[in-house]
Amino acid sequence: MLGKLLTYVQYAFYAIVFFGDQIFAYLKVTPPAIYQTIKAKKMLAFFLVMFLGNNIQNMLTSTGAFEITLNGDLLFSKIHTGRMPTLEEID
Repeated sequence: MLGKLLTYVQYAFYAIVFFGDQIFAYLKVTPPAIYQTIKAKKMLAFFLVMFLGNNIQNMLTSTGAFEITLNGDLLFSKIHTGRMPTLEEID
C-alpha cells in the first residue's frame, strides 16, 4: 500500500517537473522557490526521484521470501525457518 502511494507521488513529481509552469498557471498559484531549482535541473531531479523512489519502493515491498514447492507441496520456506535451505534439505 505504501509502495503504491510512493508510485503516485513519483508520478505527481514527474508531472510537476515537466509541466509545472502549466500546472501552476492553471491553478493560479505562485510556484514555490524550490520549483525554480528543480526546473533548472529537470533531468537531474527526474532521475534522482526515479532511482530513490524505486529503491525505497523495493525496500518497502521486499519480503525476503524464498520458497520451494514441488507439485503444489511446500518443501521449504525461508519465511518459516528464517534461513536459506541446505543442499540436503532440497535434495
